[in-house]
Amino acid sequence: MPTKSLYKISIKSLNPSQCRQRSSSSSAPKTLRDQKRAELLKGKRATSGTGSPPRVIVLFGLSYSVDLNLLKEDLLGLLSPKRNGIEFPAVASSEYKLRATILKAPYGDLSACMEMAKCLELLVYQAVLY
Repeated sequence: MPTKSLYKISIKSLNPSQCRQRSSSSSAPKTLRDQKRAELLKGKRATSGTGSPPRVIVLFGLSYSVDLNLLKEDLLGLLSPKRNGIEFPAVASSEYKLRATILKAPYGDLSACMEMAKCLELLVYQAVLY
C-alpha cells in the first residue's frame, strides 16, 4: 500500500504545465528524427528518377591501345537495350530508373581529362593487360 500512496502523491504534485513540458521534451528528439528522415527522403527522390539531371560517366583509357568505343557501346546497350542506332551520349534507363551521359576522355589531353573529372559522378577506367 505505501507504493500506491507515493504514486498518488507524485501524480497530484504535478501541475498541468509541468505535464505539458515533460511530454514536449520527450517528443522533441522524435520530431527532429522525423524531420531529418523527411529531408533525406526528399533528397533521394530529387536525385533519382526521370526528373533528376543525368549522371555523368566518364571513360578513361589508361593506354593508347584501349578501345573505349566498345566499352561505351556496352554501357549504352546495358542501360538502354532498345536503341535504334542513333548515336547519342545520353540515355534514360527505365529498368534501372537512371539517366546517364557517357563521355570519353581523350587520351593524352590532360587538361580535357581534368575538366571532365570535375563534373563526373562515376569514373570508369580501362587498361590493357598483356
